[in-house]
Amino acid sequence: MDNSDAARATTIEQPDLPLSDRVAAIDAKLDDLLGRISALQTHCYYDSINWNNFKARFDRFVLECEDRQRDILETLIRGSAVEPVDLRVATANPLAGDTPDHLFPRGTAADNTRSPRFVAACETYFGFPLRHLDIGSAGGGLVWDFTRRGHFSIGIEGSDWSRKEQRAEWRTIPDRLFTADVRFPFRVEDGAGAVQQFDLVTAWELFEHIPESDLPTLLHSIHQHLRPGGVVVASIATFADCDAAGHEFHATIRDRTWWETAFAASGLDPVQSPFQLRDYPRGSGNPRAYDWDAHANPELGFHIVARRQPENAPRTGM
Repeated sequence: MDNSDAARATTIEQPDLPLSDRVAAIDAKLDDLLGRISALQTHCYYDSINWNNFKARFDRFVLECEDRQRDILETLIRGSAVEPVDLRVATANPLAGDTPDHLFPRGTAADNTRSPRFVAACETYFGFPLRHLDIGSAGGGLVWDFTRRGHFSIGIEGSDWSRKEQRAEWRTIPDRLFTADVRFPFRVEDGAGAVQQFDLVTAWELFEHIPESDLPTLLHSIHQHLRPGGVVVASIATFADCDAAGHEFHATIRDRTWWETAFAASGLDPVQSPFQLRDYPRGSGNPRAYDWDAHANPELGFHIVARRQPENAPRTGM
């Protein structure tokens, strides 16, 4: 570390400085870091073996830095604080401890997908403020995006890997992120034990990880937590996914028609999506995610939007 680096580090650590000065110091340090990585990018340019992987990681890192800078700026402009929530997830199965996703963590250990664009689209289509539940939330990035915009948002993840590691938003908004094995019944409750209902439930790359026999339970739980007229929005992959050791992560691989029938059987009517493809956080080529793209490779998956039926609506068999 040279003298200028030491000066910046000292400035950042002084808690008595005005917030604006601390933000400026953080921005300066981020700019310096980006400069160093840009130099590394140039150095690696001619390494054809590692270049594509490096470039993807670098581009994603730049976006993450920009997102954090915007978070700081938005806090300064809005002067808003993240209010604590008093909720719990009642379940007899707090962890999906026997699943490959927990035993051999990949997504839960690396993903923290953010999508300010999706939040803005939801505000356009569904109004403001929103009550949002994200199932399979990994690092909690989308919960953070909704929360920063002033919405009530929580997430449920099957593994406690991120909580133990204190990675991503589990250190930022720990009272809004929970664990539960959603193959089994669960209830999001307030302090009085009342079940909470939401305008919007999201599930990105979740459903294909659930065995067919457990899907009715999960879909019933989603129905239970949606207000009448509320919607569930999801991406569903339709390809097999094995790691190098042969662990299979996708338990249910079915086509769109099969999934729409399954949703409808649980009182969740598939409807015409109001979203553009790029609005979706996953399966859309989102540069903030390592992911498949339904535009480039539609055979790899699809997106579904389904609305909760009224309580007295007839249900069809699966």
